[in-house]
Amino acid sequence: MKKIGELFIENKVLTQKELDSALKIQKSLDVKRPLGEILVDLGLITYDKLINYIDIQLKALEESIR
Repeated sequence: MKKIGELFIENKVLTQKELDSALKIQKSLDVKRPLGEILVDLGLITYDKLINYIDIQLKALEESIR
């Protein structure tokens, strides 16, 4: 299963620089937060887009299990 950041890059939702910036923020936090939540908070993606891509991830996981 691809990581959500990879999906965003492949589909040109984010640039590599934007993803790297969000990952850096995620690593710096004392309390870990999901990457998608950070991306929404930064205004880089919408909540609806996040849900859509999580759905894509889950469908890919289901297919790989079958």
